[in-house]
Amino acid sequence: RLFHGPNYFVPPQAERAVITVHDLSVLRFPELHPLARRQDFERNFARSLGQASHIITDSRFIKSEVEALLGVKPDTITAVPLGVDPAFFATRSQTADRQVLAQLGLADRRYALCVATLEPRKGLDKALRAFQAARERTPGLPCECLVIVGAAGWEDDALKAAIEPAVRRGEVVLPGYVAESELLALYANAQVFLYPSVYEGFGLPPLEAMAMGTPTVVSPRASIPEVVGDCALFAEPDDVDAFAAAIERALTDDQWRETAKLGGREQAGRFTWDRCVDETVAVYRKALMV
Repeated sequence: RLFHGPNYFVPPQAERAVITVHDLSVLRFPELHPLARRQDFERNFARSLGQASHIITDSRFIKSEVEALLGVKPDTITAVPLGVDPAFFATRSQTADRQVLAQLGLADRRYALCVATLEPRKGLDKALRAFQAARERTPGLPCECLVIVGAAGWEDDALKAAIEPAVRRGEVVLPGYVAESELLALYANAQVFLYPSVYEGFGLPPLEAMAMGTPTVVSPRASIPEVVGDCALFAEPDDVDAFAAAIERALTDDQWRETAKLGGREQAGRFTWDRCVDETVAVYRKALMV
């Protein structure tokens, strides 16, 4: 009998186990996580790691980190990428999308989009500064506001304080956590998708945006380049001018936009949940043979 802990941990009584390690941000950036999470890792992660006969990671990048930082043998780790739901590739109803956008206060508004939990490592404050800089540098930029979609996180007081004046001016829209039907409409109608995260174990949102044909600007850090390939623009999130320049290009370079739409959908199509399931089952078989 095999037990799979899909989120880092397994119970002490599990005799044969596989664990999934999504990333090592708690170890690498402990200051970006709440105390309770850090304490949970201190109590349970090393034990779970020792119990596991095999480890799954979401990306090759995290596989290399597990090897280097934790000293785990490479042949006991398998990178199994996540998948994009087929709904992100489906043809959209413009009428239904317009109704959703109107309900969110976005009727006839051109917007940039971020999708992320409101937490420090997502770099949402950097996205806002770069977006504002791009608009200041390029009057008439075809994008009036930044929409930030995601649930409330932790240590987000500074972010909220930075965003609030922009919300009052109508430069930022905060729908919070939204239903999938609303999220699909937001992705599909965004002028550009921004993902300035400083660290990700995979980074599904930019892949979802690309599946919908939305031009995308991302951070070049951690696993993100592995996921998006050469179908997005890269800019360091800490470099406001560079990120702003990437936003400007993503909004105004029509040739690049068309190439990004086609290439992005093709890149996203390589990541399916069927593939994820098949490769996960292959790991189970390997673990049972140990």
